[in-house]
Amino acid sequence: MNIPKNQYKPETLQELSLSEKMKAIGIRQRGDPILKNVCQLFNLPHQKNIAKEVIGQLQQTIDAARKIHNFSKGLGLAAPQIGLPYQATIVMPLNEKPLILLNPQIISQSQGTDEQYEGCWSFFDMRGLVPRPLEIEITYQKLDGQEIHSSFSFGTARLIIHEIDHLQGTLYTTRMKPEQKLLSYDEYRGKNQSWQYAKT
Repeated sequence: MNIPKNQYKPETLQELSLSEKMKAIGIRQRGDPILKNVCQLFNLPHQKNIAKEVIGQLQQTIDAARKIHNFSKGLGLAAPQIGLPYQATIVMPLNEKPLILLNPQIISQSQGTDEQYEGCWSFFDMRGLVPRPLEIEITYQKLDGQEIHSSFSFGTARLIIHEIDHLQGTLYTTRMKPEQKLLSYDEYRGKNQSWQYAKT
């Protein structure tokens, strides 16, 4: 598999918008057909080497993005966002270990929801208020094909659902309530705060 490499110089990105910066490091932007497609499942462990390559490219792109933006709520990146049509994503919750999710599926979710602002690297100049379940249970695979069942809540759940949506060809704008409008990043900055969850 021929995976493209990101080629850019951070000092050349200073005058670009947030979305232009993401495009410069290889992030596919809204309107690209790959972002509307359901991604291929890996046949693991048979396709272990392909999965390793995809994970490596995701990590390389994440490393590049962290040099040009401060992600204060955690971050995630899905394979179709870098042009690779596979069921793979890396999620990095704030102050938690990174999660490498291959062939992830949501198997249950709480009825309780909340709304928080989300951004997407594929149109990073905008932010939207998105309702999401407070808790989810998912399955995913490791490189050796082992299936893992895990539960997540609050901000980590939100990050994971956002990325799994990408693997199904769905952007967060389709999850917003009809009356909600996207905010420009400048408008959003006035509302900018960490995701808040009531402790139970």
